[in-house]
Amino acid sequence: MLQPASLGNVTPMFSYRPPKGSCWGCAIRPRSAVKAIEKMHAFLNTYFEPIRPEGLTLNLNPYLDKDHDVPKLKARADQVFGRTGRPDSLDWVFGPDDFGRVMEFILESKLNPKAPADPIWLSFTCRLNWKDSILPKAVADEEMVAAPLFIVNLSSGGSIMFPAGIYIPIPPDQPGTYEFLGQFSADAPFKMSVKHFQARIPNSRGTMVWKKPDGQIAMRLNEAIGSHG
Repeated sequence: MLQPASLGNVTPMFSYRPPKGSCWGCAIRPRSAVKAIEKMHAFLNTYFEPIRPEGLTLNLNPYLDKDHDVPKLKARADQVFGRTGRPDSLDWVFGPDDFGRVMEFILESKLNPKAPADPIWLSFTCRLNWKDSILPKAVADEEMVAAPLFIVNLSSGGSIMFPAGIYIPIPPDQPGTYEFLGQFSADAPFKMSVKHFQARIPNSRGTMVWKKPDGQIAMRLNEAIGSHG
């Protein structure tokens, strides 16, 4: 496991915050909502504690459904979740405890829609907490690192937002840091870019400051993430 580093009561770390991530969101990857949902599920299970989403909504989208997946999905959803209020409705709204069975429904559907068809859409908001087995808790600034907001809107076009960014409490000078960041980027259901990283490191006077990575840090980030971003 990667180890935390501390300078006084401040932890060297990275932050990732795309400017557009706070308003328009980051483009999902893959572009297919169904495939992005599958990737998102694996990503959340790998890096974060179980989530409790709010506003969890499942939509079935009949537009360009040439394979006629939606009628079959609706019949199955009616059986699994119960009928919606209106016979013609294709929307189901759930509570936080239902996330597991909603994901099970989607994953068991084993869809492989041909673009641009997107028969399943999903949206929710949640907080993310790093798994202790993946990343150590920050030595300090736990209020900064804990539970960033994560907004998922896998509908028309699809986007993922994290308005306050994601703080990654691992030091830029640790060898395993860049291997971890490269894998994290490859696993993420959204496109990452080196230019949206900042590093908190000591300046020439030993004061911890946030700054855009340069020099060796920028080179290592490009080696780790450049091929994924």
